[in-house]
Amino acid sequence: MPCKIKKKFIKRLHDGMKVYLVSGEAVRRQQTSFIGGGTHSTYPNLIPSGEIWIESGMKKGVDRNAIILHEDTEYRAMRYGHFGYGKAHRIANEAEAFYRKMKDKGSGKY
Repeated sequence: MPCKIKKKFIKRLHDGMKVYLVSGEAVRRQQTSFIGGGTHSTYPNLIPSGEIWIESGMKKGVDRNAIILHEDTEYRAMRYGHFGYGKAHRIANEAEAFYRKMKDKGSGKY
């Protein structure tokens, strides 16, 4: 059962996935598996289906958007590509790095 955490809705992605800000500290008090930055609903004991959680301390802008992209990419690779966490995380790291590079060059939106 997902943990009960106060969360603040911040956006809905193009496919309906909902993104929330949460207190990472509060989540870690209930679930030790929460990793800093963010996580997603391929962890059903932690996150409700169709949700991405981002730590509330994550600065709005490029950093937060990069983490949202990372978590969304990782979620899709695990859910639809049937990759394990390690492979999905590497794919997400590459997407995040490309996004940050494009933002540095003045393009890219997420």
